Amino acid sequence: MHYFIEKPDYALVLFFDSVFDAGLNEAVKWDVYWTPMRYLLIHKLAILFDEPLLRESWRLCIEKRIENYKDDIVRLLTEVKRRAESSDLDARSKEIIVDALNYGIAKPLELDFGHPDRKMVSPNAVGFQFVVSCIARRVRKKNRKKASSIIVDRQHQFNNAQIGTHYYQARLAEGLKKAPHKEKNYYLKHPLFATLEEAEIVNKGLPDRELTISKSADSIGLQIVDVYLWIANKIISRQELPNELGYLWSIFGRRSSIDGISVEGMERRFMEFEKLLPRFEDLTNEQKQLAESLVEKHREKVRSLT
Repeated sequence: MHYFIEKPDYALVLFFDSVFDAGLNEAVKWDVYWTPMRYLLIHKLAILFDEPLLRESWRLCIEKRIENYKDDIVRLLTEVKRRAESSDLDARSKEIIVDALNYGIAKPLELDFGHPDRKMVSPNAVGFQFVVSCIARRVRKKNRKKASSIIVDRQHQFNNAQIGTHYYQARLAEGLKKAPHKEKNYYLKHPLFATLEEAEIVNKGLPDRELTISKSADSIGLQIVDVYLWIANKIISRQELPNELGYLWSIFGRRSSIDGISVEGMERRFMEFEKLLPRFEDLTNEQKQLAESLVEKHREKVRSLT
C-alpha cells in the first residue's frame, strides 16, 4: 500500500476542520461537518484558495500561541468570504460557507486554529495514521492476532509524533473493543463512517505494542520500504523506470494500491456515500418538507447569532 498527502489539499482540510467544526462554530449545521457531506464542501472550498492563501491558513492552523493572531484569523476569513461571495458557487453553498465565516470573523478565537504541537499535524504524523491502519488491515487479512513488531525509520523530528499517533490510535481501538454494545453501536452507525466496514472503523488488528525506532542501515525491512517508496513515487510521477526496476515493480505492484489525502480522493468518497442516498425524485413530499424545515430552522438559528 502506498499512501500520499497532497500538501495543498491537506492544508485545505485543516482550514475546514478549523472553521467548520459544528461543535465550535454555531453557524455550521451538523451534517455539513459530521457526514461525508464535508467532502463535497471541501471540494467547493478548493476554488476559493490559491497558494498564498493556503500558506497563510496553514501558518495559523499550526501556530502554537494562536491567541496572539486574532486579527490574522479575521483577515484570512474575510478574504475567503470575499472570494466566496464573488464566486460562481451555487447559492446554498455560498450561504453555508459565508455563514460559517461570519461567525468566525465575529468570534475568531472560538474556532480551532492553532495547535500545541505542530509536529502532531505534520504530513509525516498524519501519513503514519494510514500506515498503522494498513498494518491492522494486513493483520486481519492474514487472520493473525497481531503484528510481531513495527519498525519505524529514525527521524528525530517526527518520531515522537509517530509514537504519539500510534499510542492514541491503539487506545481508541482498545476503548471501542471494550465499550458497551449500545455505545459501540452508536459510534459504528455514525454517518461519517457510512462507507466503511466495521473492522476498518474500530481498527481491528491494530498492533498495541510499542514502536521500534531504527536506522535504515540497521534494518533490511526499512531498506526494502525505501526502495518500494522510491519506485512508487516514480510511478505516481509518471516517470520512466529502468527495465530492472520495472520488473521489480511488476512483482509487488499488482498487489499494491494507492490512497491518500487529496481533493480527488475526497470527491470519490463522497460519490460512494451518494450511492447510499435515495434519489431526489424518490423522496416523499413529507421527507422533502422535513428537509426544508430543518434548513429553515438552522437559518433562524444563524440569524439569532448576529
